[in-house]
Amino acid sequence: MLSAEFDWDSRKNHTNFLKHGISFEEVVSLFEEPYLRIRSDRSEEMRWMALGNAQGRIVAVIYTERNGRIRIISARMARKYEREIYKDRIGDTS
Repeated sequence: MLSAEFDWDSRKNHTNFLKHGISFEEVVSLFEEPYLRIRSDRSEEMRWMALGNAQGRIVAVIYTERNGRIRIISARMARKYEREIYKDRIGDTS
């Protein structure tokens, strides 16, 4: 059972789906499985990239933690090198 709470901007979720074909609702399941958490230094706000399996696909999710909640910022299919890193560290769970 997932104990974390999630939120996101609904307009950003829609834009993300149009651009990447992945909704934020789909990637919540990533946090129920083993995933790789990597610090993202592309913003002044502390952000993280989670690499993991969401519904049978290895995805990259950028998120931050605000007020005890996981706020999803973007989600996309993991790039080849990211999938390799994930499989090396976590294993092939797809």
